[in-house]
Amino acid sequence: MKRFLAIAVVVGGLVAPETVQAQEDGNPYVFGTYYQCDQNREAFADMVQEYVMGPILDGHVEAGDLLAWGWLSHRIGGDWRRAEYMIAPDRATLLTVRNAIIEALQEGGEAQQASREMTDICPNHEDYIFSVVASSDPEAVAQARPSVGLSSYYQCDIAREARADEIVLESLAPILNRHVGEGAFGSWIWLAHDVGGKIRRLLALDAADGPTLYAHRDALIADIQNEAADAATEFNEICHTHDDYQWDITISRP
Repeated sequence: MKRFLAIAVVVGGLVAPETVQAQEDGNPYVFGTYYQCDQNREAFADMVQEYVMGPILDGHVEAGDLLAWGWLSHRIGGDWRRAEYMIAPDRATLLTVRNAIIEALQEGGEAQQASREMTDICPNHEDYIFSVVASSDPEAVAQARPSVGLSSYYQCDIAREARADEIVLESLAPILNRHVGEGAFGSWIWLAHDVGGKIRRLLALDAADGPTLYAHRDALIADIQNEAADAATEFNEICHTHDDYQWDITISRP
């Protein structure tokens, strides 16, 4: 069962299962870019993101095109050192915003130079688009996130991954919601692959700090073992491989 809860990015509040299900009627989309960086210079990449890219992204939030965006810093995990995410109401808007940002970076000046510096520091990246399947509160994607996120990136049997979504919605969401409602976690979110590499599903938890995150994760695993052991076993058969990352949520802008 611990394989399931080796856990994953956004949201907050206690909601009924039908509220979680209703999110499918108009689900937001997330564009995630995961970077490999020169660790000796990545602090400068953080400055570029906040002071150069940040105002551009903030403008799209203020215009209503983006619901939120954020910048994540590696704490525990694999080769990814930084991650940027953008959340939009739908895929078309998300792609329109991304194209506008690329055009802005090609116009010259400080933004273009900053983009070149970022590419020099973080030369390799992977792009993903995810759709939001379920979360602890559909409205919370537009709220600021706490300090720490734990992400599990799953590889799944594509023919059965819809069943994995059902397990999350029917068996695991009530347990996750209870822990959010009790204040253990700030949020949880379950995302489905739309475009990108091998990752098919993403589960994210947020918490105030690292010790809080891990203490309550252990309690969550225990509850799943006690209340939904069969569901968790079936989930692990479908989503058989995962990578875990603990992120510091360096920037979170609603």
